[in-house]
Amino acid sequence: MASSDDEIKQGCCALLYQAHRVTEGLMTQMDSALVDPIEPTQVKTLASTLALDLARHFYCEEHGLFPVLSLYRTMVLMHVEHEGLVDTQDAFLKAVSSEPFPALETLYPLWVAWRDRLKAHILEEEQGVFSLAQSVLEPEEKALVARKLQELTVYTQALEDLSVLLSASKTPEYRLQDKALWETATRPVVYEPLFQQDYAGLYHIYLAAGKALKPHWTAEAQCFIVVSGQVLFESPTHQETLMPGMVLEVEPRLKLSFQAVKDSHLIAMKLWPKPHFIRM
Repeated sequence: MASSDDEIKQGCCALLYQAHRVTEGLMTQMDSALVDPIEPTQVKTLASTLALDLARHFYCEEHGLFPVLSLYRTMVLMHVEHEGLVDTQDAFLKAVSSEPFPALETLYPLWVAWRDRLKAHILEEEQGVFSLAQSVLEPEEKALVARKLQELTVYTQALEDLSVLLSASKTPEYRLQDKALWETATRPVVYEPLFQQDYAGLYHIYLAAGKALKPHWTAEAQCFIVVSGQVLFESPTHQETLMPGMVLEVEPRLKLSFQAVKDSHLIAMKLWPKPHFIRM
């Protein structure tokens, strides 16, 4: 069931709703500024103020709301919307920074494209995303979102390095590692990270024949894939022989141990129960 306007205004997305009103105010000012005769300094100042306002707003949404709401519905399209808005914004910013300053008939269509796309985005968020958050999130999740948005609002207002806010518009990068995972290990037991983020981790495990990982448990859910060898898995109530190709899923806090019957390679993944937020 969709949430009412009052619920959205006062709910977990209240700060984002208020930020939209600030954005609309800046848009109104720009509408008034883009008249003949045009004042370049005023237009440049408004354009940079609006761009910074949106960078802060997008950052708060992408780090404070989307990670929680993604547990219920993917937010990928909203990230794409943000990227598209930045592209439209940049076309206008490029124009107002050019020399000589463009004529009104050049600037106005670029502004209308940015403004109208932004208006549609605000409407989509308030009727769709914010309403969805208010409807589906559990009370503790709403409290978490509200608290995180408050923290991020303070953080973005005080931030001097604005490149942090604009990082989403940079070209994504990649990293390549040559781990030679399946070569003969120099140690009888190897447990090395391959990938780690705040909400997940991927690890390589090597156990020489007869070696073991002693009984232990973690607070995260885990998944183990046997790549080669043969491993004896034990929990307090079960014992299983794991062969290549087998996938073992382990719930948080289950005590487990592994002992290699043969030289064995495994891939392990840890996943936090709910990736609420990326920590700053």
